[in-house]
Amino acid sequence: GWGTALDSAEGESADILEKHGAKHSAAGPDQPMAAAAERFSYGCFESGMSFNAKPAAAKDAKAPILEQRPAIHDCVRLRKPKPGLLKEGDVGTVVADDGSDCVPLKVQLGESFDYYDYADVEVCPAAVDLAPDGDRANQEGTMRYLTSKLNKAVV
Repeated sequence: GWGTALDSAEGESADILEKHGAKHSAAGPDQPMAAAAERFSYGCFESGMSFNAKPAAAKDAKAPILEQRPAIHDCVRLRKPKPGLLKEGDVGTVVADDGSDCVPLKVQLGESFDYYDYADVEVCPAAVDLAPDGDRANQEGTMRYLTSKLNKAVV
């Protein structure tokens, strides 16, 4: 908990609170104040949530792991569908990185470009130009497919 009203009250205010049954918290005064977002969440009043429950410890939270941060000239694709130039399966090329916190990557696909955040895209192999009969199964295509799924060459 972050304390009670009585922990912060002084003088007559503290006397009035004590007369009405207020108690000091177990940790005592001078506890940090909770922001509203730390204390309540959407639906908490309807769900029967315990308001005296302690928040999860920060050490339990795990940050997302980014495999490789895209660099200029890297080929990238979307991690998950998102509005913008790149659609699922498209492979674009990073043409600029301004290093800002908000959509720093300029990604080109054909003649067009769009901006994406590092978490939106992942580095991938370059798109392969297929022969005119590339829509049919062949040994080279099967090898390319297996290599992409297993992340290593198949012997």
